[in-house]
Amino acid sequence: MKTFAFASLASLVALALAGCGAAEGTASEGDLDIASAEEAIAPQLTSFKLYEEPGKIPNRVCDIHTRLDLATFTRTARARFVNLVDGLCEIYVEPNDRTYNVRLTAQPCGSKVFEGVRRTAEGVAKVRITDHRTRLCKDLPPAKIIVEETVPGTSGLTTTTLYSAPVPSSTTVTLEGTLRETMGLGGENTGVSLETETSLTELVLTDAQRNAIVDGRYAQVKGTTTVLTGIETGQRGAVEVSDLLVCPAPGETLNCMPRINVRLSNLCAPENRAFIGRCPNVLVVH
Repeated sequence: MKTFAFASLASLVALALAGCGAAEGTASEGDLDIASAEEAIAPQLTSFKLYEEPGKIPNRVCDIHTRLDLATFTRTARARFVNLVDGLCEIYVEPNDRTYNVRLTAQPCGSKVFEGVRRTAEGVAKVRITDHRTRLCKDLPPAKIIVEETVPGTSGLTTTTLYSAPVPSSTTVTLEGTLRETMGLGGENTGVSLETETSLTELVLTDAQRNAIVDGRYAQVKGTTTVLTGIETGQRGAVEVSDLLVCPAPGETLNCMPRINVRLSNLCAPENRAFIGRCPNVLVVH
């Protein structure tokens, strides 16, 4: 079974590298001159999930958020915002896809402040992006990325503040479930995930571990949680696997009887007997 994650790679590459095209999304002629000169340098592309309150933990079942795709040059950047829904909930959210050319205007305490404007049918919208990832001061901002966007409307100007989701710290986990081959456009997937009763988690594997993967087999993984980042998918959780156990095929017999000059499977180790007992339709001989 293959699980697919769809997104538009071409749209982001076009926006990040080829420019915004129309006047909408233009800060000023001076900013465009600087951006044009810097486009010869490959930008640093980073994506963030943004929420209306700081410290928001993404809900895997129904995750309503704004994604920021930030293509950063030396003194300028391009910021694309789009409203999205991830998970199983059937809710429509207006994408409101918009892009700003922004310019580095300040670096307080090592943080970087980018500001820019874009023209809309109602007037001029502006954005201020504060990137605290390189902050040197010891105070704790409410989020690594803070976005203040002011847009014109029939009732006047409206300002919305959005905050990036916190990066979860690494923890050691043990998971059991069914191995699944997974794919993502642009290669934004490790290719293997573990499906449990509540989630589908990508696995970061060594070459040796990958050789042991069989789609559809029950398995146990031990490792540490990590965060993977992609242009299309933004930030997503995964497990960097340190130990992997894969069940034999249903109907097989696992011989764990000690024999001379025969190396037993690691599934026969005493600490793994509880797991092998949960493998479906596998006979173990001790």
